[in-house]
Amino acid sequence: MNKKIYMYGLISFLALIFIFNPVAEHSVVKANEINNLQILKNDRAQDGGIQEDSQPIYDRTEEFLAGYTKPDSEKLEVELVDVIDEKLILIAVNQTNKPIKDLSFDLSIEGLFEDKQVESKQNASGTLESGKIYPIKIDLSAEELEKFEQNAPYESVEIKNVKIENVSKSNFWIFYVLNLIFSIIAYKLGFARELPLKKEILVYIMLALGVFILTIFTLLSLPITESLVIISLVLAIYRYRLHLTRKKKEKEAS
Repeated sequence: MNKKIYMYGLISFLALIFIFNPVAEHSVVKANEINNLQILKNDRAQDGGIQEDSQPIYDRTEEFLAGYTKPDSEKLEVELVDVIDEKLILIAVNQTNKPIKDLSFDLSIEGLFEDKQVESKQNASGTLESGKIYPIKIDLSAEELEKFEQNAPYESVEIKNVKIENVSKSNFWIFYVLNLIFSIIAYKLGFARELPLKKEILVYIMLALGVFILTIFTLLSLPITESLVIISLVLAIYRYRLHLTRKKKEKEAS
């Protein structure tokens, strides 16, 4: 009877985790305020601020945002800000209801580009949260800089073939299940020992809770899943070699 109660408790706990998902969809926020500006991953200093050489880009972007009045569209919007340090600065405005992990699109600007492929990858830019914006930087050649100066100012840009990878509920639970599996493997190979039923269930409940928190860090581009895989492999190799050593000693003793 007690065993069933504890098992039902574990199932109920896991069900609550699914209900209170921290990456659940939420309402669209209008991204036309300066405080919605995110710092790109590659532009972030160790103290969490903006690197000095990138500061002019964010200062100019904030000036642009002060007058930004684009209405809600519930999709990705791209606007042209300016040219700074020989880089064309765009802003990506996430007006969808999901965080964007990676994005790419074909950019056309009259007199400058025609279907130029632009990518913004998570490993360099970070995740673009719903209702937030961040700058996209495109290096310009001397010829392109001259064209920009001749045709500026630009009122709009055209983007086509937009490809977006969202950080969704399914992404979270795929990583959660993988992290939980490899965490259990690592625990069983390296730390598990015989425990009473109550204590064993408590250990697995705490493990499930800890993995839930770790998975949030996975979505922040930290190599949690990869680390757990490596830990599991190392422990598996260790246990296998330990088994061979014991088997050899038993054979020598006999």
